[in-house]
Amino acid sequence: MLRNISYRHSTMGDVELSVPNHHAIDTLLSFVDSTIDGFPDYYFKSTKSDRENFITSLLVNYLNGWLIDESAGYIPYKFSFQKNPAQDDSTKETDIGIFILNPSVPGATIFEFEAKRLSDSSNNSEYVFGRRGGIERFKRNDHAKHLKKAGMFGYIQSKTSVYWHSKINEWINQKSSDITDGIDWTSQPEKLVADASAKDKFSSTNARIGSDSIFLLHYFIDLTVKN
Repeated sequence: MLRNISYRHSTMGDVELSVPNHHAIDTLLSFVDSTIDGFPDYYFKSTKSDRENFITSLLVNYLNGWLIDESAGYIPYKFSFQKNPAQDDSTKETDIGIFILNPSVPGATIFEFEAKRLSDSSNNSEYVFGRRGGIERFKRNDHAKHLKKAGMFGYIQSKTSVYWHSKINEWINQKSSDITDGIDWTSQPEKLVADASAKDKFSSTNARIGSDSIFLLHYFIDLTVKN
């Protein structure tokens, strides 16, 4: 999947692993971009539970499996996708955290993903706001407070990515005049913007409490029933 990347694992000793760095995060996101489209096929080989927790566990296994496949030396970082990493100063665990494994340097996550179902039976507005709101938790600093960039996975279980993109932006627009409990939805455009280079990938920039903004990447994964 990442065979066109020119650097090799032998360079790892020259890579600074103690703090999140642009090179590591860019490499990580290139890996996610190149593998995520294959996850629905992997999912449909399973028992096909539609529970968010089950899907996230499968996704972690899938991504770690591809990392093992790449262990011949094409990725200069030892990434590990882990489910529900603990937060330093929050009791609310993000769904997926990514670490660089280095036994000599204890480190925090370099990237985090929150995941939400998008289906006819879910409280779908929680992708954006509410007690368990995905974007809102990043805005509250419940997740990824130490990071400038993080992401979300939207598990599509009904309708289409076009529908959910529009619906999510509609919910964000409804909040655009709202400042509640220090959560500011008014200071900047917070809507999801489509990535012209990738299908079902979006981005948003979201204001955080008492901090700067966080840049979020949104990956919609089509898990609707296949015939």
